[in-house]
Amino acid sequence: MATKITVVHCWSAPRSRSTALLYSFEARSNTVALDEPLYRRWLQEKGGGNLGISRPYEEAFLAGIPPADEDAADAWRWQREQQCFNERIYHAVDTLLNNNNNGGVVFAKQMAKFATLFDFESNWESGESKWRDKCHELLLEKNVQLVHCHVLLVRDPVSVLGSWNNSSDVHGSNPHPDEIGITQLLDIYAKAIGGNHDVVVIDSDDLADDPCKSLRDLCSALNIEYDDSM
Repeated sequence: MATKITVVHCWSAPRSRSTALLYSFEARSNTVALDEPLYRRWLQEKGGGNLGISRPYEEAFLAGIPPADEDAADAWRWQREQQCFNERIYHAVDTLLNNNNNGGVVFAKQMAKFATLFDFESNWESGESKWRDKCHELLLEKNVQLVHCHVLLVRDPVSVLGSWNNSSDVHGSNPHPDEIGITQLLDIYAKAIGGNHDVVVIDSDDLADDPCKSLRDLCSALNIEYDDSM
């Protein structure tokens, strides 16, 4: 029987508590959590003269070199961003197999605005084949089955925009609709459902109001065991 690894693709608008959910999954003993592995490519394609989107740390982020005031011990975090989504998935799967023969979970926190870079038919980053193929080879060699699930973490749009404005020193105060990604969530839902993928919708306010129940229900819907460490 093949070993099962569940890959959770969590899509949300910004300011929807997705980082808190990422940390919840990261606390699990059998889980590798990936923080916005499509962000670098999105910023490359949307920044500068395209949509005019910029970030204070953009130059360092794209170069994979930490700013001068960054702790040298955290340099690896910046270097890691040079890896594409498919490579990050490959290394996550390899880590789980080396640490746990009973499978596990890969949790990928994704912003809805990244969806144009994702192939919902294959559940891999669009246009990149090297690391996708390497991962397929690893799966065949180790007799592993990837089970892809999609989670939509939603929040009232007014609350999203209000929270965005409160963090305007990081994001800017005049967001482009493409950057917020609320309408993209509808497109993601349609594409995921159309591809016969499991889709779970969770309200960010429910997660904040009753995290234990929300996380238990989410794990149940994803067919993975709930872990108290979450």
